[in-house]
Amino acid sequence: MRASLAVLLVVPALLVSCGGSAQHLRNGKIAFVRGFGEGELHVMNPDGSGDRLLARGLQNDYQGPGLEAVGAAWSPDGTRLAFGMSTDSNALATPSWYKPMAIVEVDATGRPAPDPAPQRTRDRDPTWSPDGTRIAFVRSADAFSGEEGIMVARADGSHPRRVMSSGLDPAWSPDGSTIAFVGRWRGRLQIFVMRDDGSRLKRLTTGPDSTDPAWSPDGKHIVFASQRDQLPGALEFQYSLYVMDADGSHVHRLTRGPLDTTPAWSPDGRKIAFARWHKGTSGIVVMDADGSHARLVDWHIQNSDFAPAWQPLRG
Repeated sequence: MRASLAVLLVVPALLVSCGGSAQHLRNGKIAFVRGFGEGELHVMNPDGSGDRLLARGLQNDYQGPGLEAVGAAWSPDGTRLAFGMSTDSNALATPSWYKPMAIVEVDATGRPAPDPAPQRTRDRDPTWSPDGTRIAFVRSADAFSGEEGIMVARADGSHPRRVMSSGLDPAWSPDGSTIAFVGRWRGRLQIFVMRDDGSRLKRLTTGPDSTDPAWSPDGKHIVFASQRDQLPGALEFQYSLYVMDADGSHVHRLTRGPLDTTPAWSPDGRKIAFARWHKGTSGIVVMDADGSHARLVDWHIQNSDFAPAWQPLRG
């Protein structure tokens, strides 16, 4: 059904039976984005096998490596995917990264997602609350506005409210108390945390740009992409992955780029999936959570795959 303010289009979805103990999470499939502008949403096994198209028209606001405003997010029970989809069919008149959008839940059994209702806002980058009752997302005021803020709504799209006047890449903490996000500080992109009502704002990073925060399943750490430690004369978009404690302390480098972005922790906390860029395209890499044993599991020679999201399974 469509929410009263036409914010979210919600479609019932069934993917897998998620029976078993709720105390332990297993690693399910990896969803990811393929292509720029109006991309595709795919899902695959963690080893790269079983690649399957779920939806077309995914709005990913690609602006360059490290500057993706992308995201598909699994529901906490692993049965649904929320993502931003273009609602403007006039592709010639409107740049794809400025199209009005809706956030929809795709039926992950593979049935096509319905066309979202037209909107004057751009909604994208969803993240679920751990109890599955709410979604935080990024909203622009209208199709051509550069003003972007973070909203929180019920999972059916009702009762949306702005909790931060500007920000990108929201990520809800596993205990539900905190949302990490990217904001600007003295001209640089930095990672902040706040309560889900926008209070208790705290900046966690300093220095060169830092983006793409993702929580560890136990909530003790945040992995992120950053340009810190960039070598003199390096590419403008050189990013490596780092991990820090949830309070911003004990920053530790995990990869050495030159272009590693959009990390996602596995539900069991043992692995991290991310996008690695090379010569204008990217593929999905999976490594141990300490940065060791990195392995390329997906590479599409004619397109770029990025923004992985790991499905949680109960039991």
